[in-house]
Amino acid sequence: MPLCLVLHDLPSGGAEVLEAAIWEVSESHWVVAANTLFVSSDVSVGYLSDHLRGALRRSGMQGWIMVLQAASDVVSAGLGEDAQAWLREQSPAAEEVTTTALS
Repeated sequence: MPLCLVLHDLPSGGAEVLEAAIWEVSESHWVVAANTLFVSSDVSVGYLSDHLRGALRRSGMQGWIMVLQAASDVVSAGLGEDAQAWLREQSPAAEEVTTTALS
């Protein structure tokens, strides 16, 4: 399943609106930080972006979101073991996900 990175800057409650909308098009996502999450979904980046913006509009929220398709060679540093395992599971080329510890 393609892996997307969603970045956003939304008012209070915006992250919850996004998460509810994500569940409508994806069976799996991982919240990395308050404004950053990974989404595993078969929908296109454009469709996911439109879907999330529509959910925000219907909720009367404004702010920005950015949706990017993650490459198969994801490198992460400092993520917890659970997040790293999730990334490996979701990556189309799981063997190419590299994690490193912060030093």
